[in-house]
Amino acid sequence: MRQGRWYHKLWLRIKQFGHYKHLPDDDTSLIDRLSDATLLRIFVFTQSAFASPPPERAISHVNRRWRAIVLGHAALWRQVDAKVLGSSLQQDIIETYLSRARTLTTDLRVILSEDEWTRTLEIITTHSTRWRLISIRADFNSSPHLLSQHISQFHLPHLEHLSVICLDGFCETPDLDTIDGDTSILRGSAPRLTSFRVQHSAITYFPPPLHGLTTLHLEEFGDHRINYKTFCRLIHSIYSLTNLSIYGDFIDHWTMAGDLHIPALRSLRSGSNASLGAMLLSLSVPGLASLTLYNEWDSHIREFFRQREPGYETKLPCVHLMLKGCHFSLSSLRTLLEEAPAIYRLDIIDGFADDALDLLQNDNALLPSLCALSINRLHDPTKLSNFYASRRVGLRLHFNLDAVLPPSASIVRWDGPESWPAGSKCIDRDDFMTRLSEAGVACRSPRYAKVLGVS
Repeated sequence: MRQGRWYHKLWLRIKQFGHYKHLPDDDTSLIDRLSDATLLRIFVFTQSAFASPPPERAISHVNRRWRAIVLGHAALWRQVDAKVLGSSLQQDIIETYLSRARTLTTDLRVILSEDEWTRTLEIITTHSTRWRLISIRADFNSSPHLLSQHISQFHLPHLEHLSVICLDGFCETPDLDTIDGDTSILRGSAPRLTSFRVQHSAITYFPPPLHGLTTLHLEEFGDHRINYKTFCRLIHSIYSLTNLSIYGDFIDHWTMAGDLHIPALRSLRSGSNASLGAMLLSLSVPGLASLTLYNEWDSHIREFFRQREPGYETKLPCVHLMLKGCHFSLSSLRTLLEEAPAIYRLDIIDGFADDALDLLQNDNALLPSLCALSINRLHDPTKLSNFYASRRVGLRLHFNLDAVLPPSASIVRWDGPESWPAGSKCIDRDDFMTRLSEAGVACRSPRYAKVLGVS
């Protein structure tokens, strides 16, 4: 039963991986004729998805041949998913993966229980030299305070990314005014740490190491708000910050005066941020290359449009804009695109791109430098052909998006959004801003079934 189920899953991946959409869904006999090297490439491709449970575990139990292939490739065992309760089971999973990963550093995701959290941290400490990425989630009372005390004692020489996710609240937070290199949670014991994520808990409990950090992700939807001046002190203390992600509306009293100067910032993300407009007006980011907006609405960005003065210099010098699951009206979308005239790549993900295609097709002066368009959903797939005839840009289309295009069109197929920041070796699996929504695949309208050759 297990073998048949995984043969079917793998067959669907092969069709996608090799663009073999014409092959039947139920003919899996080809799999047994594939070479070990080809199967391994498909296994790696399958693992790149946010799968639960991780596919390498299940694949290793399908048959002897598949087991030999996955056990013989150490890199398949770098993602240690120990998000289970019970330190004994966590230890078994961790030690199995570390053994199969051989000498490679690994990425650990773990949940702490209220009864056994100290034991789990001891396991992490025991293998401290093996971690490239650590994601710790704790949901019990006082977990932020306890974690901040214990993590500060870790020595993690190869750690590149740290995520701390605490869902339970607490009454009083420390004073961020005292932040310096000596109060950082790792206090210099993680020399390679460049990326840090804090979710659902006050950043004041987990001030990041201030030297060498390039990527910071802050997420908060509860009551733990940060004053703008405090936020500025934090940002200015991270001298090498090049990637900043703000998820939620938790920073008070944006000045909207362009006084937060971050000259090194290259990538900025904002998600579900009702103060998006005020944030954009407060930032001064002359080197910004990439802007990602996730689940933003007209009301979130209206302040940015309203406060503009005639002849003012654009606030958005970026060349790459991603709109993921956004809900902008046609007029707001046009204004936003006018505010970023240097864009050469536009991504519209988890939202229908029909309006954007219409805007760009009917106005060649809009985004004159556009070279690439990435989309995964369309109400009317036939619009792509007319758009390409008008703008002749390269197209990045989701595997499941069918469209009739001229043979000369430059098309790249993709399965999921790229990692953030771009080129990152560590996959931050807590970052669902880099995942497609459940409804994020191409949507086909029945009236276009004949054009697409589907029934």
